[in-house]
Amino acid sequence: MMGEDDDQLKVISIVGFGGLGKTTLASEIFHKLEGQYQCQSFVPVSQKPNLWNVLRKVLFQVGYAAPENTNMEIWDVDELISTLHKFLTGKRFFIVIDDIWDATAWSAIRCALPENKNGSRVIATTRIEAVAAACCSNDYEYVYKMKALGTEDSRRLFFKRIFGSEDTCPSYLEEVSTGILKRCGGLPLAIITLSSHLATQRDKLDRELWEHTLNCLGSSLELNPTLEGMRQILSLSYTNLPHCLKACVLYLGMYPEDHEISKNDLVRQWVAQGFISKAGGQDAEDIAVEYFNEIVNRSIIQPAHTDSNNDVLSCRVHDMMLDLIIHKCREENFATASDDIEDISGTRSTVRRLSLYLNGGATDGKSLGTIQLSHVRALTRFGTSTYIPPLAEFKHLRVLNLELRVSVEHMTADLTGLCYLFQLRCLRIMIFGYGYRATKQNLRIAAVGDIGNGCAQGPDSIRCCSFAPVAAPDR
Repeated sequence: MMGEDDDQLKVISIVGFGGLGKTTLASEIFHKLEGQYQCQSFVPVSQKPNLWNVLRKVLFQVGYAAPENTNMEIWDVDELISTLHKFLTGKRFFIVIDDIWDATAWSAIRCALPENKNGSRVIATTRIEAVAAACCSNDYEYVYKMKALGTEDSRRLFFKRIFGSEDTCPSYLEEVSTGILKRCGGLPLAIITLSSHLATQRDKLDRELWEHTLNCLGSSLELNPTLEGMRQILSLSYTNLPHCLKACVLYLGMYPEDHEISKNDLVRQWVAQGFISKAGGQDAEDIAVEYFNEIVNRSIIQPAHTDSNNDVLSCRVHDMMLDLIIHKCREENFATASDDIEDISGTRSTVRRLSLYLNGGATDGKSLGTIQLSHVRALTRFGTSTYIPPLAEFKHLRVLNLELRVSVEHMTADLTGLCYLFQLRCLRIMIFGYGYRATKQNLRIAAVGDIGNGCAQGPDSIRCCSFAPVAAPDR
């Protein structure tokens, strides 16, 4: 389908249960065909799509540069669709729309893709057959149904992860390995999770360890993939983590679905939260990096970008793993995440870590419900809303991670409360506006009035920040 000589725009859907490898397949095709198209883009959509973000990412990835003094932050979805359609007209493009759940969201994205005759191609991945059909205008010839791996491919993947080769499994582990693979139901995510769990054990050749792993697994994936069956397998990998890694993994629940997480930002937050204990004279941040790499090795997080030495620079959490982590966060009252301030009103009063993912709509004057803000130790805020929580009330905050969007010129945000966060150890402020990204170091700081003393242990004294663009575009 991808290699057809037909010059008409073609949309190909890849459909299948979560964990079957739809994203991996789409990614391999994307990189294999890199350079054969004028414009390429690979964008995740997620279960709760933010079309504004999706379209904006596609625009930047295909190479669109906004005219000088243009503020894209104030554009609505219709303007983004119109701009993308106009930019792609006459070009040969290849776009992957990954993990789409809603036919309505697809309809909006489809409006941005011109019907040209340049051999352009689009791949959409989804778990829902009706959405897959809608993406292809119900032409089932262009719907590819992912199948579970067969016995031999499952064995190959499993043994290669544990032993480095598919032919080196000791004979005394053959029978138990067959039982484990049967429980995985041919799902690559399940196979990789379990093989990574076994591969990282000191006694990975111990038959009792393998039998214990088998006995911990349910049989629901054998005949029919289910979320609960997948959660059982993923839960095993979490339960058997060393104690020092569990808090680090749960902290991933502070990030929204499909978010690309910077390794450097993450490890600094772990250190600031006190998750890392110094050992043998090692710097805490170096130990945190070792923890990060161990979590990668266990396949709990997936590399997003690597450097020339193959060191992971950023990562993502598979949505099924994130589902488990959020479940554990609630169960253990480790963190609370919400995309609606009003939903927090029923949350238990003692919240240690709070993550807000807010898009659009005025939230001024709204309360964070019954939460005792003075108990919160970490606060993250993502999304397009301009709402900033009452920072001064977070008296024991150690980590503050704010992502803000500028929608009007010379817009200001009152960050007075920062001056009273004496326990703060990690501050990250990302500001998006006019197609640019800014960090705290790039902000133009304007002190207004006397901010008082006593901030020596806290962040730089900030009364009011005016958003000033910097030269690096937000890609």
